[in-house]
Amino acid sequence: RVALQSRMTSLQQQLDALPAELEEHEACLLNEFASVLNAQKRRCRRLWEAAEKEAVEGPPLVAPAVEPATASLEDCLDREGSPLIEEPD
Repeated sequence: RVALQSRMTSLQQQLDALPAELEEHEACLLNEFASVLNAQKRRCRRLWEAAEKEAVEGPPLVAPAVEPATASLEDCLDREGSPLIEEPD
């Protein structure tokens, strides 16, 4: 009976801690999502600016290096470990 009561107390403490853990996890996910979104926005802006420049000046004499494909948003958010490193503006 004492073991059961101890187990119930332990489970109740874990249950009480879940909302705070969830809030922390959500904040982390939102930060990672914002990092991924901002990186994608910077990439899109660079592509748009390059297209605008090409429309005004004509195509470049030397083709620019193509950026490699990036992981999907889901893959980026599923990564374990350190948060994403933001690119400089």
